[in-house]
Amino acid sequence: MNWPSILSPAMRQCTITLYTVIAEEQPKAMEKCRRHKDFMFLRHCIVSFLSLNWPEQWLLFLDADMAVINPNHLIEEYLPREPDQSQIVFYQRIINNEVMIKVP
Repeated sequence: MNWPSILSPAMRQCTITLYTVIAEEQPKAMEKCRRHKDFMFLRHCIVSFLSLNWPEQWLLFLDADMAVINPNHLIEEYLPREPDQSQIVFYQRIINNEVMIKVP
């Protein structure tokens, strides 16, 4: 997969808003989750695995088909005020007939 082209819109927005982005491979997570053959289960397993030992206050998972709709709003506006308030933040997703994911 061509990750730079997939991440470029999000990376541009992060540069504009001065967010730090770290994109790296996680071999331990892949090893732990490799039993999942379905791509959707695999990626949810990896996020779950990473969240157990995540050193930062928040973990943001961006899907490849995510886009910046309104660059005048920051990510922080959608997060709970206190870390104890929520473990998962769901967002509204508009689903139409497009193909949303390419399974490797």
